[in-house]
Amino acid sequence: MKPMKGVSESLAGRIAIFQLYPLSWSECKFLKDPKDDLVCALQTVQGFYLLKPYFRNHTKRLVKSSKVFFVDSGLLCYLLGIDSAERFFKAAERGRVFENMVIMEAIKRCSFEGKRFQPYFYRTSSGLEVDLLIEKGNALEAFEIKFSKTIHREMAEPLKIFASEHSLKRASLLSLRE
Repeated sequence: MKPMKGVSESLAGRIAIFQLYPLSWSECKFLKDPKDDLVCALQTVQGFYLLKPYFRNHTKRLVKSSKVFFVDSGLLCYLLGIDSAERFFKAAERGRVFENMVIMEAIKRCSFEGKRFQPYFYRTSSGLEVDLLIEKGNALEAFEIKFSKTIHREMAEPLKIFASEHSLKRASLLSLRE
């Protein structure tokens, strides 16, 4: 099981970024064949989640590769060496860890509701990104996630632009603000 820990630690540094690859051969040599479905194996064994991109127009220039998230944010923090609140607030990855936690909790909440849903993220080739989209039937909800107690109008700009191009049931900016 030691090789899996190496892969887990390597992926912990890649949270909320695009694509799992390239992983080095030493990170995935535990597989019998490098052509095995690494993503499926990691999701099954370790609890990784691939958030798919949202796109309806297959010819539009959008990012179409998935983002990697850890189902267990505690495991993610452990692998990043974050073992206290003090270290968390000093960690360079704190924003991505927060985004990981919020997205996974939203997915878990939707799962417990028992209704069909599909989570996505949205990103254009020019860099416009909406962190989380949840599609329930024909209804689409959009969420921008910010690790900040202070909210600024420009933080909601991606939601505003996305809403101008898509029909939304709700758009929300999620932050540390109480």
